[in-house]
Amino acid sequence: MHGLPIILHVAGKTALIVGGGGVALRRARALIDAGAAVRVVAPEVDPAIPGLGVSIQPRCYEPSDLDGVFLVVIATDDPAVNDAVAADVAHRNILVNRADNPAAGDLSIPAHARHGRITIAVDTAGASPSASATIRQELSAALDPIWPAALDIAAQ
Repeated sequence: MHGLPIILHVAGKTALIVGGGGVALRRARALIDAGAAVRVVAPEVDPAIPGLGVSIQPRCYEPSDLDGVFLVVIATDDPAVNDAVAADVAHRNILVNRADNPAAGDLSIPAHARHGRITIAVDTAGASPSASATIRQELSAALDPIWPAALDIAAQ
């Protein structure tokens, strides 16, 4: 599935992550890096999540968790929970990233890296997240280190 590459401005907006495993950790880091206020709802969370400074609700998802949310990341390993959250979100004006079924959500989060003002993002249309990560690393390594500084000067 091919989509439209965009940069989503989430600074100051609330993002809810339903799930507490490795995918939730990666999404939380990306959202925090982009300036979002992140809430995590999960009975158990990866030990690294509390150190991120996110709000954690150590319990199962409830539909009221969607109140005031701009973006929802569905990242549990339970298809029934994922389907329930997706059904609740469908009745609201909230963007959805569904880790278990990207085509069923509004957006995918590609493998990405920031180098100052430069963002390198790689998407393989779901074929291989590990290939996306490897390609991202190769592109980052090939980036001339002068570019971030040059763009800072150009922005002035």
